[in-house]
Amino acid sequence: MKKGEWLDWVELNRMAQNESSLSGVLTQDRLTRIAERSVSVPAEEAGDWQLSYEIRFRRDENRIVLGEAQVNCEPVLRCQRCLEPVACAVESQVTLAFVSDDKAAEQVPRGYEPVVGSEQGVDLLAALEDEVLLALPMFPAHEPGSCEPPEFDQPAVKPETDKKSPFADLAKLIKNKDH
Repeated sequence: MKKGEWLDWVELNRMAQNESSLSGVLTQDRLTRIAERSVSVPAEEAGDWQLSYEIRFRRDENRIVLGEAQVNCEPVLRCQRCLEPVACAVESQVTLAFVSDDKAAEQVPRGYEPVVGSEQGVDLLAALEDEVLLALPMFPAHEPGSCEPPEFDQPAVKPETDKKSPFADLAKLIKNKDH
């Protein structure tokens, strides 16, 4: 098992041939697209979340290079109910199928998530980040009942006492037409 934070380009054929695995921890500064989702949360409120991963490489019966990945992280996002920071736990398992082009990606069997790379390798960091982004809630929120929407100061509304009915003129016209 290899440990490290370096995932930019991995030689897939060698990893699958040796049935190697990679595991490690990525800090939020390496996960720029996930960090963009938490951009509205000040750094002191977001804390230092990180992503842990493990990927086991192998070939399936069709000789497709696979990466069985497990990803865990807890980025801090903005609660859409109370607008306060909320930690959103993500635990995901996925089987990545590494292919060379979009045409090959269309042929990947069900149950595999295609990842397009090149002969030099694939950007695993981007693949892991994609998996987390897909697993994040569309509208992050605290557990129901644990937060309330913020109260906003609203200007006082003066009640209209002499409000004219929008149909008053219509009633007069109908009455005049009948005569």
